[in-house]
Amino acid sequence: MPDQFGCFGCPSSVTPEELQTAAKTLVYLYPSDLDDSFVDELCHFSMFADIFKDDEPEDISKELFLDKLIIDKGMHDTFPNVVIAVRMYLVLMVINCSAEHSFSKVQLTESRLQTHDSEKTDQSTWCGKIK
Repeated sequence: MPDQFGCFGCPSSVTPEELQTAAKTLVYLYPSDLDDSFVDELCHFSMFADIFKDDEPEDISKELFLDKLIIDKGMHDTFPNVVIAVRMYLVLMVINCSAEHSFSKVQLTESRLQTHDSEKTDQSTWCGKIK
């Protein structure tokens, strides 16, 4: 997933050709969400965001800053496809983290159950030896 949305990580450090390629990839992967104008829109947005790069706080991610920039500057209508793509990225990150958290909980539970079963076996072995 980071490769697909990598254009948001550091848009100013990416060449225009790389940005266009990344945008075309996203349009190809999400044709019902993004239209072909996204390619040019992302290039223009990259230049727009570059103007405000010094305003970026250090305590939030680049992607969240870009979302807040669009909201704060009232640019929803100017960059509608970028709004959609950034929000998709942010939502996918939350879904991915939630899934990883769930898997971690499952692994933790399995580990505890295995430890509990092992303790029962140890106790029964000791009880057998005591008798």
